[in-house]
Amino acid sequence: MAKQKMTAAELIALYLEKRGVKHVYGVPGAAILPFYDAVKELTKIESYVVRHEQTGAFMADGYSRATGEVGVCAATSGPGGTNFLTGLYSAWMDSIPMIAITGQQKNSLIGTMQFQEAPIVEMAKPVTKASYRLTDGSKAAEFIHEAWVTATTGRRGPVLLDLPVDQQKVEIEVDIDALIASTPVDNLPQATDADIEKTLELLKDAKRPVLLSGGGVNLANATAELKALAEELQIPVVTSGMGMDTFPNDHPLFAGRMGTMLDTPLGNKTIVEADLVINLAGRFADRSTGNVAVFTQNGKKIIHVNLDNKEIGKVVPTALGIVSDVKTFMVKLAEVHQALSAPVAATAEASTKLDLTEERKNWARKTDYTTLPIRQERALQELREFLDRDAFASH
Repeated sequence: MAKQKMTAAELIALYLEKRGVKHVYGVPGAAILPFYDAVKELTKIESYVVRHEQTGAFMADGYSRATGEVGVCAATSGPGGTNFLTGLYSAWMDSIPMIAITGQQKNSLIGTMQFQEAPIVEMAKPVTKASYRLTDGSKAAEFIHEAWVTATTGRRGPVLLDLPVDQQKVEIEVDIDALIASTPVDNLPQATDADIEKTLELLKDAKRPVLLSGGGVNLANATAELKALAEELQIPVVTSGMGMDTFPNDHPLFAGRMGTMLDTPLGNKTIVEADLVINLAGRFADRSTGNVAVFTQNGKKIIHVNLDNKEIGKVVPTALGIVSDVKTFMVKLAEVHQALSAPVAATAEASTKLDLTEERKNWARKTDYTTLPIRQERALQELREFLDRDAFASH
């Protein structure tokens, strides 16, 4: 499309629609009405009005987790924006791509403690990947484009956009298609040949290796690659809290979950007894690790693969840190191992297929309680027998 005249608010709404945004969650108010008007009048984006702005932030977060798309929420100035902070914090901790849009007082009134004015940009900076204020409506095109690229590339995360009400009304001329076409390629870091070689060397020396699947495996849409790697190496898989269900729970190689919450006995046992842990896109969060000494005792070695170099070695010392997209790392490692004349992993001998099914049953927690009133473990066991394999049960 050629350049068209529109307001800054209209540009932001139309840009989001062009990017595939289908929903916006939040609460309209005076300072954000130009944006909401644009959403209603110019786009097919559905607006979901919630009872509390925090709910809108969590809905945008949940939508992104469920679909892999960018969640969007919007609220007015002051308490509207400040109520977003908890949801933004949750998305920031878990690397969830999200855009939160807040209204703001006129540029000329910012800093004078006017009605529903809050320094939301400064407040949001510690809990977002980036936080911006549109101080010049004529630069709205660069503003929204940078925000989108920031939220969706590298280690993804939430971005807050603060829109002074007067700047939302500034008229500009822009070609949205050309703007989107200028998006840079997301060149994620890749594991080197040396990284793969060192990984294979450590696997060769290990007697009890384990793959630890973190939340980044899910964010990278790499669950199929994890399954393929585990089957190639024939070593157990343990998942962290954020990595839950990145690996089939009934697979012969599934040992369980680890940690101090949401764990399973065999999962913890496997991690404790392992002499090599390959952390795939996890961050060794405290609810998964518990006592960090578990990962440093008895000569245990850690290989940590993560997109963000700041995570490597932050909590647990590593024998090998690999800054890489986890999907391409797993594909490359599986391919190189498969090409070898003999398997490197001690458990991957041709005559041996590891099967943890019976051991999982032996270490499973008791669920068949007969006490009354019925315990939740028994209730879920009974419910599971009538549900499809991939059904969710929530309480």
